[in-house]
Amino acid sequence: MQNGDKVEGEVVAFKNGMIVIAKDSGGKALYSLDAFSTADQTYLSEKFPTGNKRESARTTKTATPAPKPGPSVETAAPTTKKTAAQNQRPSTHPGLSKLRQGSMGPELKARPQGKSEWVSQRDFHGKLLVVQFWSTSVPQSIEEVKGLAYLHRKYQDRGFELMGVAMDSSRRRVNNVEEAIGVNWPMRMDEDRVTIQEWGVTALPTNVLIDQNGVILREHISARELQYLLAERLGPVK
Repeated sequence: MQNGDKVEGEVVAFKNGMIVIAKDSGGKALYSLDAFSTADQTYLSEKFPTGNKRESARTTKTATPAPKPGPSVETAAPTTKKTAAQNQRPSTHPGLSKLRQGSMGPELKARPQGKSEWVSQRDFHGKLLVVQFWSTSVPQSIEEVKGLAYLHRKYQDRGFELMGVAMDSSRRRVNNVEEAIGVNWPMRMDEDRVTIQEWGVTALPTNVLIDQNGVILREHISARELQYLLAERLGPVK
């Protein structure tokens, strides 16, 4: 992903530490990686040089309020809407720049909240796994956490698991979101940006779907899309 690339007809731009992936008709960023620390600013300035083909003013962000628990995905039985979902336009979310469908993801370790032991994605062999890259500074990320939490509660006993990678410098903000939404899956703090570079994540949120053998099935899948896939592979739930 670089300056001048197009996503859904919109030119990608990098300005003032924010990667603008695509915009809606009103000019609002649909996906962005917002730099909120000096380390982030340094990382972005080195990885993405300036000289935009499309200038985009950075919007002022206010503090993200503590989210209220609740699903953002559709709660109706997924199988009743499967046909409509199949007719939707394929996602153009950039997802991963290095890894592709059919490849194996790098070793990833995370810890459940309040516990000291590390969990690897290898420990979830035999289960469908979503590795979720997100940040408390990106509102879309928090909405995806809500949707994934809803699906995790529904399908955990049927073979669905989650691992999170929080691109935050504040563990307190991450803990607040986890507690408000009811996150109980392993989470990794990625302050040094090692994990995002290894996986080649280019936008937040990015949800990487991994099959029972550890192979990447989708470089990004939204919670809305995921509900249909889980219903198909693991069986619908009420």
